[in-house]
Amino acid sequence: MHIGAGLGLPIVCFFGNSDASRWHPWGVPYELLQEPSGDVNDISVDAALDAYHRLAARTGAA
Repeated sequence: MHIGAGLGLPIVCFFGNSDASRWHPWGVPYELLQEPSGDVNDISVDAALDAYHRLAARTGAA
């Protein structure tokens, strides 16, 4: 995630039990996925795909 942000790429980022308000990507468009459980394993494939589509729509990425 940090390398992608450093390269200026839009990012779908997965957060587990960490402070997303502090560690989210800076300076690039992103979609952040974090479940109330704090377990990254609880993020579904459908949620990731939906986040990708939202991000692609905002950025014009294919």
